[in-house]
Amino acid sequence: MGKVLAIVIVALLGFYVAWPAYSLMSVQNALNTENVPLLAAKVDFPQVRQSLTPAVTAEVEKAAAAAVTQGGADNAALLGQLKTQMVPKIVELALTTIVTPESLMRIYREGGDVRKTISDIVSEKMGSGAGGLGALAGVIGGGGHKTGGLNDLLGGKFGGLLGKKDAQGQAQPAPPVAAKPAAKAAFSIANIKRFSIMGPLGFSVGVAKDAAATVPDVETDIAFTGLDWKIVGVRPRI
Repeated sequence: MGKVLAIVIVALLGFYVAWPAYSLMSVQNALNTENVPLLAAKVDFPQVRQSLTPAVTAEVEKAAAAAVTQGGADNAALLGQLKTQMVPKIVELALTTIVTPESLMRIYREGGDVRKTISDIVSEKMGSGAGGLGALAGVIGGGGHKTGGLNDLLGGKFGGLLGKKDAQGQAQPAPPVAAKPAAKAAFSIANIKRFSIMGPLGFSVGVAKDAAATVPDVETDIAFTGLDWKIVGVRPRI
C-alpha cells in the first residue's frame, strides 16, 4: 500500500509540478533563442488572444478617443458609433495580427512590459497598410460627415487608425516605429507575486517585471490542453 501511495504521489508531482515547470522552461528557452516552432507548440494562441481581448480593446478605444478628440467637437458624436460598430472589428483584426510568436518574443526582448508593448504594437498596426488595420479602410468607407468620413477622422494621432492620406485621398501607412534596443527580461522566482489554482488542470501565476513590486503586472494562465501543459492566457493589469 505504501509503495502504491508513493507511486501516486510521484506521478502527481510529475504531472502538476515537473511537467508544467518543464513547459515553462521550454517557453523561456524558445524566447531566448527565438525558436518560433517551439514557442507555438507551448502556447495556445487562440486562448491567449481571447484572454488579451480586454487589454487590446482598452488600447483601441483609447486611440479612437484620441483620434476623435483631435477632430474637435463636431466629431465627438461619432465616438459612440465608432465604439459600437468599428472597435470590435478593429480589436478582432488587431488580436489576429499582434498575438503571434513574434509579438511574444518582442515583449520578452523589451523587458516583459506586456501592457506597454501591446500599446506600441496596437499603435503601429493601426497605421499599417493592407497587412494590418489599414485593410479596414474599405469597410468603413468615406462620405456623409463634415470630416469627409471616418477615414479622415481616423487619420490623426497614433498614425491614424487607418493610416494617413496622401494628396489624392488614398490611405497611406504610417511610418514604422523605430526599433528599440533589445533588453531581454531576466525573471526569477522573486518576480512571481501570486499563484492560484484554476480548476483541476490549470493554474495562474502573477508576475511583476520589477522583483521589488508588490503586485503583478501580468497574470499568466497555464493549463493542460492538447496533451501538454501550455500557456493559455496572458492578462496584463489594465
